[in-house]
Amino acid sequence: MHPVEALLRDHAAARERVVDDHMFSVATGFALPATFRLQVFTAPDALPVMVAIQATGEGPSLTNAAEKYFTAAWRQTCPDEQRPPIWIQRQILPSGRFDSFNLVTFKDATPYTGTEPAWSRITDAALARLVGAPVDRSRGEGYAPRPTEPEPVEQFRLIWAARLPRPHPFRQNACMPQGISWSRRLLRQVRPDRTARSCCWYHGGDWAAATRHAAALVRQAEAEDVPADELAGRVITLAAKIQALPAWQREAIGALVMDPIIVERDGRGYVNGQHRAQALLDQGARRVLVLRYLDPPNQTEAKAALAAWAAQHAPREP
Repeated sequence: MHPVEALLRDHAAARERVVDDHMFSVATGFALPATFRLQVFTAPDALPVMVAIQATGEGPSLTNAAEKYFTAAWRQTCPDEQRPPIWIQRQILPSGRFDSFNLVTFKDATPYTGTEPAWSRITDAALARLVGAPVDRSRGEGYAPRPTEPEPVEQFRLIWAARLPRPHPFRQNACMPQGISWSRRLLRQVRPDRTARSCCWYHGGDWAAATRHAAALVRQAEAEDVPADELAGRVITLAAKIQALPAWQREAIGALVMDPIIVERDGRGYVNGQHRAQALLDQGARRVLVLRYLDPPNQTEAKAALAAWAAQHAPREP
């Protein structure tokens, strides 16, 4: 039976909306919290239904941080509920694509955590049947977008892989169960193993070779005075002209420039690219291409506005 059909069969009830927080916020480890609208519907002897709606630019997406957001919402709004609440999400994308609610089910859910999420589309009508009334699908009138940040200066740079923080990849338990320990990292730096593995795409090719090609092509594009917002596209075009490149390396070069590895400014974690970082460290790659964001000049007022917004929407303690 489809997950939504089973959900409606077992859990449809006339619920009351008891929470409608237009700026529910969750700490993410970054300077600014993540936010989304959270509606919670309850009824006696029925599982709570939590509906999260998020616009672009509010922090890690509902999909990428599903476990973190589910945990925070459960802990803060339904702390006495020992059974996992029903979690529904809607991600509002600028393109308007995939504009639907999705039921998120977790393989293991115990107070107050959920792991291994899976997504199933649920229509507005089905969601209304689940809670007993139509659910407002808007971001809400109380939405307070983050103040506009000055555009940072982007800079691709080669750094020593030994300087990377320890990755903590998620949802790849088969070959990345605990991240890579410092002892194993050191061993791979001394005795590299660039053999491709079939466990996942990340381990499917030689990251050291992909990094060398990507860095050389970035330098070539910079020498051509390609604008920063066109540099990644130019690198991919140049890579396509190298006939000897294996298909995996072309994909890896594209990933390094289109979806770059970004380390937090304090050097303790990742904004993006943990899986690739672990794979290249597993292989013993010695250099890695990362994207750095440099502060633009004259941003005092913008920083003050962001600080004020962050203080106003700081996450609440459970």
